[in-house]
Amino acid sequence: SAELASVFVLPEYQNRGIGSTLVREALSAHAAASPPDVSSVFLLTLATRSGFYSRLGFDVVADSGELPGPLRVEYLLGQIVSRVAGNPEGIVAMRRGPASKRGSARFNSFA
Repeated sequence: SAELASVFVLPEYQNRGIGSTLVREALSAHAAASPPDVSSVFLLTLATRSGFYSRLGFDVVADSGELPGPLRVEYLLGQIVSRVAGNPEGIVAMRRGPASKRGSARFNSFA
């Protein structure tokens, strides 16, 4: 599995397809460069931003136990930080690709 890093577009450039293009290009580059066993891509995002990634084929991961180990820790800590920072909705973990094997050891970060 792999992790897609956060994607930010300045407000004055939003709603022009830039973010979608960046994500699609990153996913395409990942698919071309990764071995076949690295097919799932995970990300963490604010719950309020999950719709953007859903439109790009990502699904919310309901059980944090399905996340690769390093991302599981980041997710749990992110929940705490998000709420302390005043975001009561917190963050969500999302996956694109086949369901992961619980506790998968292979994990790469890209983008």
